This record gives sequence, structure tokens and C-alpha cells, in this order.
Amino acid sequence: MNKKTLDVIAYNIHTGGGRVVLHGFLKEKSQEYDSILCICDARLKFPSELYPKVQFLPIHSTIRERMDFEINIRKIIRKDSKVYFLGNLPPIKKITNKSTLFLQNRFLVDRPFFNFSGFKNLIQSAIELIWFKLFINHVSEIEVQTPIMAKKVKKSFNGKILLKNYFDYDELIPIKKSNEKSEYFIYISAAFPHKNHWMIVAALSILAKKNLYPKMIFTISPEENGSVIKKITKFQKKYKLNIDFLYNVPRSEVLEKLANAKALVWPSRFESCGLPILEAEYLKQKIILIENDFAPMKNHIPFKTTEELASVLEKAM
Repeated sequence: MNKKTLDVIAYNIHTGGGRVVLHGFLKEKSQEYDSILCICDARLKFPSELYPKVQFLPIHSTIRERMDFEINIRKIIRKDSKVYFLGNLPPIKKITNKSTLFLQNRFLVDRPFFNFSGFKNLIQSAIELIWFKLFINHVSEIEVQTPIMAKKVKKSFNGKILLKNYFDYDELIPIKKSNEKSEYFIYISAAFPHKNHWMIVAALSILAKKNLYPKMIFTISPEENGSVIKKITKFQKKYKLNIDFLYNVPRSEVLEKLANAKALVWPSRFESCGLPILEAEYLKQKIILIENDFAPMKNHIPFKTTEELASVLEKAM
């Protein structure tokens, strides 16, 4: 019997939601395939014992190394392997293998420059958009996480579009809720402008004028997007806002904080999925969720404006 082999192209994934998806993907596919080759970012660190069937081939995050891989992709991937592209971008060269693109980046199919936060980011977004548009039909099919993403992709792709999520629920099984009363809210997100941290800060400022100071935890670090951090800390000092920053900690600690918060607050309207929302739902955590087109509002506490968010936070204190 021939071995089932899978080649995974993930050289632009090393942190954040992409890393979580890659972990869930490798765990699921290890049950299906006999051998997996993962072309990954050299910064990615996964304990090898987690994936005994996976051989990692690291690539440094330089334009030269990435382009060298793209040029030589037909020599690197195995002849009979199924090929997955997990990093949002299709291959520059068309391959004969059956291939799937897993697409998380909504900016490639909807409002591409909405996340603009500086010239470097603008250039990167433009390059990725051109790459995506030129080579999208070099894959056999595309997997997306939500119906809204499937709808957007249909406008530029003629092949099969599948709904799929690689989410490792086993990670959440050991997470326990404390019996103690929660003292904080949390927003789990990177410091990108479209994540809309500002809306939470503005709502906290409204409450501060009423001498109300709910504690809010942001999972961002001072080393991330400087403009976002600067704006938050400016208002934190001005209104004496009760804000903490959680960073450089194990993922299990972030999940513990989520499980024991008063609620997850989610002010970002522009997402392909919203992984922390799925995690909070699994943990049966309250979710204060802005009205959106990617996550069902059922059973969640909705808001539309900053004033409505301030009112919801006040009631939940």
C-alpha cells in the first residue's frame, strides 16, 4: 500500500492565530497521513515530539529565501503528495499535485488597505494582494473558516470553496474556571489598527468620567504596533484607566485568563473568523460582541457604538 503523504507550505506563519491554526492542522492531518513535510518559518518552535509524523523544513523570513522556495517548489514538494498552502498565498508556479489554499486573511478579498498603518505595511499589503490576484487559480480548491469569507472568495475564484476550521479543542480541556469572582475583562488580539482597541479605550474613558474603572486586559506588548500602544497609554494616563497588558506568556496562561474573565470583549468588525470567540464559546464564557458579519450574535451581548459598549461594561461590572 502506498503511503499517504502531505506537504504543507507555511513559511510565513510563526505566531498568533496562524500558529494556532498550524498546530490544529498538523494534529488533525497526522491522523490521516503517513508522512507530512512542513515547510515552515525558521522562527517557529514546535516540540518535535508533538508531531512524530512531521518533518520540518525551516525557511528564514527573508525575501530571498522565500522566493528561492517559490522558484524551486516543483523540486521540493513530493510527487504524489497532497499540498496545502496555509499562509494565505497561492504558489507562484502552478503544480500538478492536488492543492488546497487555506485562506484566513480577509484583506486579500475585501477592503485590502483597511489595515493600513504605515508605508511599509501598505507596500506589503499591495504585494500580497497582487500575488493573490495573479496566482489564485494555481490551487485546486480554497478552504475558508466562515460563510462570509466563502462569499468574498467566490468573486475571484472559480474552483471549489470549502468551509473548514483547524481548531484544537483538546487544548481547552485542561483550562478550568475559578470559583472566585472575576475582576477583569479581556480582549485577546494583536495590535493591528482594524482590531479596534481604541473603541474599548474610548468606552473606558466614558466610564472614568463617572468614576468607574473596570479592569481591562489587552494581550499586546509594547514591541508591537507603536501607534496603537501610544494611543492607548496616552488615554490610560489621562483618565487613570485600569488597563493591563499581557504578553510573552504561554498560550495556556492566556486561555486561563480568558476562562476566568468577566467576559471577552470583541470590538473588531472586520475578521475572517475571530478565533478567541470560538475559544470563549467553548469555555462557556460571556462574550460582549460588536455587531458583525462573521460571527453569529446569538447568545452574546451585542453593541454597536462606543456609548453602548460603555453601558454594557458598566452593567457587567
